[in-house]
Amino acid sequence: MTKTILAYRKSGLAFLLMVLIAIFQVSCDLSGESNYTPQLTLVTYPRLQNGDSLTIRGIADSEDLLLDTIRVGDTVSFVLLLNGYTNNLKSFYINQSADSISKILLPEKLSMDSVFLTSSDYKVGKFLFRDKITALFFPFSFVAKGVTKTSKFSLHLVSDANFEMGVGGSNTTSVSIRTPIKAN
Repeated sequence: MTKTILAYRKSGLAFLLMVLIAIFQVSCDLSGESNYTPQLTLVTYPRLQNGDSLTIRGIADSEDLLLDTIRVGDTVSFVLLLNGYTNNLKSFYINQSADSISKILLPEKLSMDSVFLTSSDYKVGKFLFRDKITALFFPFSFVAKGVTKTSKFSLHLVSDANFEMGVGGSNTTSVSIRTPIKAN
């Protein structure tokens, strides 16, 4: 009887091991491609023109980030890491809530032209990447022009990641940054 139980346990373990190996092989992507959701990362805290850093935090029940209150005339500098990991970056967008409330200042056109396609439209915040760019540090500034409680700009990054059946990730990521602006 003991030999029968041991034989059953061995065959049961062998079956379980075969099932686990089969699941592992089916779940592996053996094509050599890796796909990751792209990421937008603040490299440092945003800084005012005088060098003071501002805190930024997440807002409960929202994907927005809230930046400290700033004043009309303040310029806030950001340094983002746009990261596709092993995937190529395809496009990046910066959208303002209203031109009358704020203005986005970009890096020099010459430096952007070496990274982005000529079909990009910097004035409207549309940046289309050249081939084979997987990561980029992107500095820009935000200038407060008017008083409001709802100043907001959004950032949207797209890579060439390809997730089959939409499972496991996305080829896009977005974040919006809000900041109240007070009178000077």
